[in-house]
Amino acid sequence: GDKLVMCSASDFVTGYVGQAGQKTREVFKSALGGVLFVDEAYRLNPKVGGPYMSEVVDEIVQLLTEDAYKGKMVVVFAGYEQNIEEMLAVNPGLKSRVAKKLHFPDFCAQDASRLFAMELRKEGLPLCPQAAK
Repeated sequence: GDKLVMCSASDFVTGYVGQAGQKTREVFKSALGGVLFVDEAYRLNPKVGGPYMSEVVDEIVQLLTEDAYKGKMVVVFAGYEQNIEEMLAVNPGLKSRVAKKLHFPDFCAQDASRLFAMELRKEGLPLCPQAAK
């Protein structure tokens, strides 16, 4: 499908003990049949995001094995490689359920500038000649 749900670690918690699992399930359900993009996913690591994240990670591991979700959506954990590795190590079940890892190298200044100019053009906002250099 063409469904994309973007969220961050804070979207999985309510601030109350015992409710993070249900909230996590709701977020996953909203992305069923599409892509769930978890930005700054390293914050799912309880050492970084706080104690509620243990419940979130446990629920994610459970959801990734349930027939209702397994193979029926793509989950992207986005973040810096080392931080993501530390987050995945929190629960061995989570790491074993991540089928593929994609590494995108950092942009150099020239590539970032080209991307910025391209996005501006898409929005109909041309650069002045001096800035285009």
